[in-house]
Amino acid sequence: MQKPVYPAFLAIIAAYQMSLAVITLYLPLFFHQRGYSQAAIGIILSLSPLVGVAAQPFWGTRADRSSSRNRVLMGMFAGSGLSVLLFYFRLPIAATLAVMALFTFFQVGIEPLSWSINLEQAEARGWRFGPLRMAGTVGFALMAVFSGWVLDRRPQTAFLLYCGLSLLGAALAVMLPRTPGHQRGSRRLSMILLMKNPELVGLLIYGAVLVMTLAFYYSFFPIYYQNLGATRTLLGVATLISALPEIVVLSFADRIFNALGPRRMIMIAGAALAVRWLLLYVLRDPYWLLPVQVLHSLTFIIVFFSITSYINRTVPKELKASGQALCALVVFGAARAAGALAGGCLAEWRGLRNTFLYCAVLAAASTFGFALWNRAAERAGRAKS
Repeated sequence: MQKPVYPAFLAIIAAYQMSLAVITLYLPLFFHQRGYSQAAIGIILSLSPLVGVAAQPFWGTRADRSSSRNRVLMGMFAGSGLSVLLFYFRLPIAATLAVMALFTFFQVGIEPLSWSINLEQAEARGWRFGPLRMAGTVGFALMAVFSGWVLDRRPQTAFLLYCGLSLLGAALAVMLPRTPGHQRGSRRLSMILLMKNPELVGLLIYGAVLVMTLAFYYSFFPIYYQNLGATRTLLGVATLISALPEIVVLSFADRIFNALGPRRMIMIAGAALAVRWLLLYVLRDPYWLLPVQVLHSLTFIIVFFSITSYINRTVPKELKASGQALCALVVFGAARAAGALAGGCLAEWRGLRNTFLYCAVLAAASTFGFALWNRAAERAGRAKS
């Protein structure tokens, strides 16, 4: 029974990450081509995670109390795939913001809910996290190159491509084994209980700061790289280089997590981010920036793996979907909004290149602060034992 199910898990992860590659590469360039300023682009892109602040608790609670989380996931895939087509209309900025809000309402909850289902089913079957996430990495990398090549020739196909991949994800959600929420009975637990775990709170705050710097990168690196003379095809290659080394990291991620724990593991990402942003500030040749992209494999995926794995292993089963939604809300929602908005305004004032330097300083300072907090927490733990 297990073997036919496993390809469906791999396929839905790959489909989502492929759709993410398309929208990540193209959306900033799309708004840039529409003539929006960097500050305006920052405002529009910051709306996406801001909507997530309201959408994540809604989807997390709905999933935890649903008789089938699969149906909720299917609805989010379909909603995001169809709503993205509204971007084809040339709209005033107010209407563009409304479309962005609608698209985000459906899109923002897909990843935490899909991982809530995937991790629970994988744990029951003894599958490791790494190979599952690797399917997404490979899908993201291949689609980044393919979509870069296509968009250089037919940029108007971006939203159709995203729509097709999202509808594929909706179909695959039905093929997964039915996964009910664990609060559909009489026992109801509040998401507030999660905030009573100091280790989780520390991971969320530190992860949020790191993702703020990543949010600026995701929002403005395509524009910055193009300003340096890169084509969309070269941007796709840069994205491929950033994604493929994740395969190596994911091969050992479970072992690293077990050996170091989530706190020390996430500090690797913080140190790598500080170095990466500094190199983006120093280097100006688009080809010299290609090897710097390898550092991406030590950044986002480690932040994501550390926090989501910790939540899956420690929170009550009744709050697993809500726990992943909380992570998406704080780390990949509010933090991304703040990073995109503040980064856009800062770039308008000080320039894109200088903002990468400020990101390097923020990543280094937060990593130093988290290291001090971790050391104090470890001492307190030893004193109790």
